[in-house]
Amino acid sequence: MAQTFITLVYDMLLFGFWFWYWDNVLSMNRGVGNGWFFFLSPSFWCPKSKGAKGTREKYDLDSIQMVKSVSLNTAIQEKKNVI
Repeated sequence: MAQTFITLVYDMLLFGFWFWYWDNVLSMNRGVGNGWFFFLSPSFWCPKSKGAKGTREKYDLDSIQMVKSVSLNTAIQEKKNVI
């Protein structure tokens, strides 16, 4: 029973690493994937921060202009009227 549990944990760690690695290497419609050696680069272990932490601006909902939503049927009817 203990060996089964150890094998289960081992498989979870192995497949977890495998999926994490390929998720970073393959692009899959998300831009450019990393190289196969991405975990060996210093930028992976010590990333440069893009900005100071805690400086995120808070948005004022009153200042945001809301856009009128248009359904697809309305858009098609307006397109037919123009033609």
